[in-house]
Amino acid sequence: MEDIARKAKEIALEVKNIARKTNRRSMFVIENTAGVEKRVIFPPIRCTSNVVAGVVVIRRVSEAREIARSVDGLVDIVLVDVEIKNKALRGVEKIVRKEVTKSEVFTAKLNDMTVEAADALIAQLIGKMSGKRVAVIGAGNIGTKLALKLVERGANVIITRRNKEKAKKIAKLLNIIKTKGTSSRVTWSPNNLKAATGADVVICFAPKMPVITSEIVKAMNSNGLLIDGGIGTIYPDAIKLAGQRGISVLRLDMRAGFAGGVTTILETSNLIKYILGKGSAAGIPIVAGGFIGDVGDIIVDNISNPM
Repeated sequence: MEDIARKAKEIALEVKNIARKTNRRSMFVIENTAGVEKRVIFPPIRCTSNVVAGVVVIRRVSEAREIARSVDGLVDIVLVDVEIKNKALRGVEKIVRKEVTKSEVFTAKLNDMTVEAADALIAQLIGKMSGKRVAVIGAGNIGTKLALKLVERGANVIITRRNKEKAKKIAKLLNIIKTKGTSSRVTWSPNNLKAATGADVVICFAPKMPVITSEIVKAMNSNGLLIDGGIGTIYPDAIKLAGQRGISVLRLDMRAGFAGGVTTILETSNLIKYILGKGSAAGIPIVAGGFIGDVGDIIVDNISNPM
């Protein structure tokens, strides 16, 4: 555990140095995973327009406690992933908030940032989504959320999952949830090959194991898009065949979703601290930032410094 704390501290100091030089805020992100990986993972430092962030991926609350202690006060913000992916991480937010007394603590759902990144990537690379066929292989937490976004963009989405009864129920539920004006539908398939047949896009969220075969690539439409969403979900021969067929193969990079999620967190904090509220200016009652006041109150742009 000492090695983990020392590594986290080293990264936090590096993040702090980069942030100071680039006039950005420093952050340390404590992610969690349900994956088979036994060790604590330190992915590369993430940089956005407003933060420089060190990252750790943990599987136990005890690891979160040691890391929180080691980075507290070294970075401006500690961001905690509160979408708990295994039982050993229950209570992680409470533990981090207890240990961090100098840095600010915010929470996020990192899976949702991944969904946003995938949705935007597919939409911009494909363009017009209406009528496109998209196969989501592995409709777990991320895949299910993405399927809803894509069907509401007008794509016909086919989902798969190892538990076929759950896949069937998820497809039914998504068709109930989707907006009323959406004519496209979510369907489910009992196997990955059938789901990918005729697909313009195949995205796979299997947990770090190859499931996309050359047969699946053959079944896709040529000049399509194949995305490795779970890291290592595509067999090497399938990648080679995809290139021969003009199918673009990408590993999902979630940095855009991370940047957008962090910006939302920081802007919300700014809204609460400086913009939202009720006050007065020259004796006139004013409200801002969505605060619902009384009849006669004047709505302004900023409660702290109305312009």
